[in-house]
Amino acid sequence: MIYVNGDSWSQRSNIDPDYSWPCVLQSRVKCRVINQAAGCGSNSRILSNLYKLYHTNTKPNLILIGLTVHSRWHLPSKMSSSWNIGHGIINDRFAKKNDVKFHRDLNNENKLLAFFVDDVYDEIEYIYQMFNQIWQIHELATNYFKCPVIFFNSWFSPHADYHLANVYEEICKDPRAWVLSTGADIDDYSTHEYVAAFNFFRTKFNEWHLVLDSWSDLVYNKIDDDKGLHPGHPSPEGHKMICDSVLDTIEQRYPLLYKELI
Repeated sequence: MIYVNGDSWSQRSNIDPDYSWPCVLQSRVKCRVINQAAGCGSNSRILSNLYKLYHTNTKPNLILIGLTVHSRWHLPSKMSSSWNIGHGIINDRFAKKNDVKFHRDLNNENKLLAFFVDDVYDEIEYIYQMFNQIWQIHELATNYFKCPVIFFNSWFSPHADYHLANVYEEICKDPRAWVLSTGADIDDYSTHEYVAAFNFFRTKFNEWHLVLDSWSDLVYNKIDDDKGLHPGHPSPEGHKMICDSVLDTIEQRYPLLYKELI
């Protein structure tokens, strides 16, 4: 079994038939593909889902993670749902759009989002949390599920200064210099904690199967416009390209497993 998780770039299509890359993958492999990706999903939600998956005693042969932007965060909600909050986004996946309470809460969303951006979000902390989540997912896969995990850099916001590949390279060079470049106070105790943490993550980079080339760069000319099936997201042709890339990555990094599953 192959387990997939991520955000809207990996979720089931919002129309039938499903044309998402995990569905294309299902048509090309000999095993079952379980896809728990969800629109607006965060990396912390992915981690939470994996804990729940382990509690069910499910044993995947391979885990594929489409990492999302670092600035999103997962908050548990009713019925195993989740609120996801981040710059420009706040939603509950299972909210009832016709519910009076939903519309009442909707009036408060701008206030909550402003509170998150102004008083909760801190870029270096959320970048740290993302690398920490990658580390935890890798530990879960290696020591508990006992299967490989591959992390894909699905997309990045063109309006953000942050890009996973760039930060990864800077941390590889000099974690301390990168932490200080974020504006961190050299004399603050938390700065020393961040330097130690990113030094730790750097020692793990060779263990992580992290694909830095983003899907958004891969399918830049296969993105739906406002008239497409899923505006701002890959078209069906784009999802096929992503699936091809995912299969190539599996074959390159785990050739024996590739032969077994594909």
